Amino acid sequence: MGDYIRLQLRESLWAPPALAALISIAIASLAYWTGGLLENITSMSISKASLISLLGIFASSMLTVSTFAVSAIIGAASGIANSATPRASRLVLSDGRSQFVLAAFVAAFIYSIVSILALNALDYGEGGRFLLFMGLIAIVAVVLLSFIQWIDSVLKLGRQQTIIDKLAAITIASASLERSGTMGGIAWDGDLPENAQAIHADSFGYITAIDMKGLQKLAEQQDGQVILPLRTGDFADPGYPLAYFCGAKKLEDEDARTLASKVMTYRIRNEDNDLRFNIINLSEVADRALSPAINDPGTAIIVLDVMRTVLHRWCENRRGQDAAETGCDRVAIVELTAAELMDDAFTAIARDGAGMVEVASRLQNTLASLALTGERDIQENALNISHEALELAVGALPRGSQRENVERLARRVSDNARKAGLQPD
Repeated sequence: MGDYIRLQLRESLWAPPALAALISIAIASLAYWTGGLLENITSMSISKASLISLLGIFASSMLTVSTFAVSAIIGAASGIANSATPRASRLVLSDGRSQFVLAAFVAAFIYSIVSILALNALDYGEGGRFLLFMGLIAIVAVVLLSFIQWIDSVLKLGRQQTIIDKLAAITIASASLERSGTMGGIAWDGDLPENAQAIHADSFGYITAIDMKGLQKLAEQQDGQVILPLRTGDFADPGYPLAYFCGAKKLEDEDARTLASKVMTYRIRNEDNDLRFNIINLSEVADRALSPAINDPGTAIIVLDVMRTVLHRWCENRRGQDAAETGCDRVAIVELTAAELMDDAFTAIARDGAGMVEVASRLQNTLASLALTGERDIQENALNISHEALELAVGALPRGSQRENVERLARRVSDNARKAGLQPD
């Protein structure tokens, strides 16, 4: 439930402004109830009329600026959806700085309106008006600082390079040991014991998070083992098992529901713990750039460089997983495979970039780098993709010199794999 609420709030533009509005109302209320304590302390005298005038000017300004901020955010999200991928527009809407600035603008507007109404309806006194004025000064300071910091951010918000950088950072983070490995559990070998009890989801949705510690605790209490045939990013279907429990006796219905609740699902995929989803998003950015309408091989080359970094990082983390201690030894989970990741990363680019020598060449260079990892499954898939990409490029490139260049780079993939210890068939 916590992850569900967090996802809803992060994707909602209304949540931070709503919270800020409540805070502004609380400040105005606090000024009324505590204003009497300052009647004989402060020497500053602020008339009701002048304070209402200041608040009115501020309210009208903040309404205009808030409308501009919303328009800028929505425009940037729409532009990214059209130029990159629709999934990337969520990164614009969930941008923390933009949400904070919008919240500051709305809070300032709400504070001004509430204060004007309160001043006309209630007797604040000298102390209360002083506190309202000090609250206005504080909010003005926050608004100014936020706006100054946001100027640079809003200019870059809808740029494709900004989104690629955001996608790259999220993808590298999701390649970590805790998110893309066995997540503290053990790797499932695919064998299912005869006494395995199937646990089904109660609704359709993508798996967004798995409470491994909660599953471990339940397995210890029931003296059994939990097997997860699905992982984050997979689609949960009530008709198919979400998990299996293997123990001396079957789980009661309540315990089975508790187990199922440890695997959180949502209507859309979540990039935080879903490496494949992030790689697919990057691949879609490159693939759209390669369309005849855009014809931008430079973006595809940038994405290929990001893919190289991500897959190398994943290899490093996987080696670290082998040496790490298993904290949830009663939870077995299906592992990500190199074939899945590399197919997601390179298939579309190899297909749609085959006719561009610069893209075909950079793809072979990327695969040659991955062939040096020393990981057999990475090397084998690098060779397979290299051969397929070479066939596509040879059939699509118009000039013999271009084909020869790609062929030379493809041989380098095989040479690197051989140097790293793989003996190609």
